[in-house]
Amino acid sequence: MHSILDIARETYPEIVTCRLSNIVDEQVLQDSIKFFKDKNRPVLVESDDNESHRRYIKIIEKQYEKFAFTSPGKNNHSRHITNLDCLTRYCCDPTQPTIDHDHDKKYKFLFLVGKPQPYRWKMIQALWKRNLIDKSLISLRNEAEAYTHIIPKSLLLPKEYEWKEINDLGGYRWDMKINSKLDMAWQSYFGKVHPLLYRDTAISIVSEGSIDKGINLVSEKTWIPIVAEHLMVFQASTGHIQFLEELGFNMKYEVFADYDESNHEMVANICSDLDNSSSRSLYDSTRKQRLYNRNLALDEQHWKSYHLNQLKNFNWDRL
Repeated sequence: MHSILDIARETYPEIVTCRLSNIVDEQVLQDSIKFFKDKNRPVLVESDDNESHRRYIKIIEKQYEKFAFTSPGKNNHSRHITNLDCLTRYCCDPTQPTIDHDHDKKYKFLFLVGKPQPYRWKMIQALWKRNLIDKSLISLRNEAEAYTHIIPKSLLLPKEYEWKEINDLGGYRWDMKINSKLDMAWQSYFGKVHPLLYRDTAISIVSEGSIDKGINLVSEKTWIPIVAEHLMVFQASTGHIQFLEELGFNMKYEVFADYDESNHEMVANICSDLDNSSSRSLYDSTRKQRLYNRNLALDEQHWKSYHLNQLKNFNWDRL
């Protein structure tokens, strides 16, 4: 597996690369900017597109001109280069299991919430209003005890649907400490398809890491279900599905109505419509499409060429 920085180093040896995930505080950031200035060469900065990284990019932009940044997905910023690192670093593994979707589904929906962002709470409320919570397998740490009339303090995955090492450490926590035993265990399974989790559920409700306009963040939340040949409904920035289509995926299922991914009510309506269809018929009618998407996701050579083209299409001369 590979990252776009690997391709950049091979193709443009003169470029300085920097991962913002290695910047632990403002002082390290300033030290890095000084290093950029001393080298006086083009810099490619890798961002996870979180709030801290967006702030760091603004600081770099004010202090050093010769830089571009790359993040997982589409971004309309003039200095941006698209990468698919969440796929190619973590999910694009030929040893990923093949899921038996002819098996009876115990749950209609799978919703791995992650950090309880406000827009995700809106999604949960919309599902509750449509009586879909009890038909869903949900993972959510509700430590603040919000919306307890809808959902209890925490919904942990049953043990058979979580990796044993993570179970032994108390289960997944979005707020785990960096380099803790839980974080190290989670990192070791990051991007991997859990066979039972996707065998026993029919439709992933994928709530991406951003619903901001002008950004189509594509994280492991999207890639893992694609590799698992799972049916998917997205809560994401408008144009998320269209971006996946531009990448070559066939994500527009005939059994789904069109919807705006950023509108949680529309997303919940799609879920309600799908609840009225049998999981078996949904899977039978989409079998070839889902297999095509899995095979494309696992074609690492294709994505190496994609990353190379993204780098070559960027106007480095203007830096």
